[in-house]
Amino acid sequence: MVEGKNGYTPPADYRAPDFVRQWSDSATRGADRIEQEREQRTRDGERDAAQRAQDGQRALEQSSQDAQRAAGQAARDAQRAAEQLARDEGRAATSTAARATYDLDRSGEGAQRGLAYSHGSANDALLRRRAQLPTQAQAQAPSSAPAPPAGQVSSPGPAPTSPPAPQPTTPGVHPTPAVPKSRAARGPAAKNAAHLGQPGLGPGAAVFAGLAAIVAAFLGYWIPVVIAILFSMAPIKRGFASGAKGIAAAILAILLLASAALVQVVQVLPGAFGSDETEVSTESTPVELEGDPIESGTLPEFTLQAGNPVGGFGEANLDVVLPEGAGQLAVLQVDDKVGGLSASMYSGDQVVEFQYLERATGGTAQWLINTQAAFEQSFGDDPTSLAVDRITIMSEGEWTAEILPVSVLPPFDVALDGVGPGLYLYTGAGGEASITSSDYGNFAMTVHGSEFDYITAEIPEVEARTWPAGPFVIEVVEATKIDGTPLPWSIQVVSP
Repeated sequence: MVEGKNGYTPPADYRAPDFVRQWSDSATRGADRIEQEREQRTRDGERDAAQRAQDGQRALEQSSQDAQRAAGQAARDAQRAAEQLARDEGRAATSTAARATYDLDRSGEGAQRGLAYSHGSANDALLRRRAQLPTQAQAQAPSSAPAPPAGQVSSPGPAPTSPPAPQPTTPGVHPTPAVPKSRAARGPAAKNAAHLGQPGLGPGAAVFAGLAAIVAAFLGYWIPVVIAILFSMAPIKRGFASGAKGIAAAILAILLLASAALVQVVQVLPGAFGSDETEVSTESTPVELEGDPIESGTLPEFTLQAGNPVGGFGEANLDVVLPEGAGQLAVLQVDDKVGGLSASMYSGDQVVEFQYLERATGGTAQWLINTQAAFEQSFGDDPTSLAVDRITIMSEGEWTAEILPVSVLPPFDVALDGVGPGLYLYTGAGGEASITSSDYGNFAMTVHGSEFDYITAEIPEVEARTWPAGPFVIEVVEATKIDGTPLPWSIQVVSP
């Protein structure tokens, strides 16, 4: 028997109504469901907490791995950047050193050439002036006048003076003809050199030119003065852009050139300054080494043609018969015994080429001539107006000259290795040509054929060209390292 609330005990056979039982069952089921839901929420919370803990652990591990990878990548990037920076600095240092050495060598070479040219021009001009200006008596003896008749008083007046007698002087020296600029010097090489900042003569060369101009002005030669002024424009411009010393040298050069121009103006226009002095004869009488007068005449004349060598001493004119005609090339071979050899090529009265032998002790030189006419021929123009028909040889001693066809040049068809300048004949079938310069320095090559080409390089590099079939002439104009030694080079032609 179950005891109820408040001391009430229902009877044993008491049975609650159905709605009470249903309510009680519903309440019990509701309580069970609430308990189950609470337990489910507890389990879900524990599961979520475990999942979040696992996610946090995985995120922590992933972050650690990412941090390690990032640190390793950053270290590798830093190492690569340091290595690349070291390589760049090494290349920059090497390039800067090479360029500085190159600039120094080129500047030194230019200054030496300018000094030698100025010194030689001054000495030549001084010798010519001394040869042309006769010595004039410093004191003139008074001439005796006839006595007047008796009884007459002689009228005062100036005593007549005798004119100065010309004196023999030392022989003059033939002026050296101006060196014309070649077409290559006005071509793409010069433009590229100006664009890339190729080194040139400094203001010191302008100072030397100014000194030479003053000497030439005092000697009465106006052409060297004009040449010196034109030559000094670029060095003076560089001087004003190169610091205090360069500006000072440029100003000094300007003063020297202005003084030379003023002296020349005074000599050219003596009447403008009230000069009444009698003109002095500039004609000179050539003399031998012992001082005896000799007769001067025209230069020796020779006819130079293929298979007929000629020889001479000193200076001579050579009438040229080209072996292949006006629009074709030829080879001038000169054997000089002493040194100081140069050759001027003329077409009519026009100088179209100039060559000189750099070795001071003489030697054999091979020069390509008629290049201007061949250049015009390659463009389809008339070459006869520039064909070489006369050559003037100048030497300090004995020489032998011979004109040869280009077929005597060393031939090649596929590959050619050389050192320094030279002349070669390509006889291959054409194709892709690779011209390689293997060291720092200057390399210049001219292709004389149906298509004219000028190739230059200043650093180790490969120049690629498409060549037609030969034969045509390859002229290596310059191949010099930055230290002045001959530069090795090679040509490889791959036929299609």
